[in-house]
Amino acid sequence: MSGNVEALIASGGGDDDDVEPAPAEVGAPVPGPPFTVATDRVAVTVFGVIAYSTGLEIALEVRFNATDTPAKAAEELKNLMHEARHPGPDRLHLALHLPDGRVFHNNRPHPEPALPPAETAPMLTLRAGSHGPNWRLGYWLRPLPVGGGLLRLQWPDRDIDAAFELSAAAVTEARAAVRRLWP
Repeated sequence: MSGNVEALIASGGGDDDDVEPAPAEVGAPVPGPPFTVATDRVAVTVFGVIAYSTGLEIALEVRFNATDTPAKAAEELKNLMHEARHPGPDRLHLALHLPDGRVFHNNRPHPEPALPPAETAPMLTLRAGSHGPNWRLGYWLRPLPVGGGLLRLQWPDRDIDAAFELSAAAVTEARAAVRRLWP
């Protein structure tokens, strides 16, 4: 797609107020069932999409087949957590394709840019993780994609390639339900 904006993963913190949901807001779920794609070795589930006034929080769970050896499982988990810094076929790729042609990716360019993204630049930020054979990952996407989009999961080495639609109506409905706690 021409004219795409490649969004950058940020490490969080810093002076940018939009690298995570506003602490004074309670987000609202974007309607829709969980979306799962699975192979014989791994399953990836988008189990929650939460709207805030400035962006979306996307919750993923990655489950590895427990029949692998502990050493192999540990290596898989290490690779998963490094996906943001080293894009490649052995990494999990998350992208949101917007109707206007822009694409938000979770993978950073390599080498990383010398300057952090501008405060208003679109970005997809890895926010959380856990450990064990099942990992929960949270991504923060800004700005809020009010026009909806196509959320795509790819992991070439694991035969994962699937997408589902985030409708504009569902995002708008969720945004209207965001609750502001205090100014």
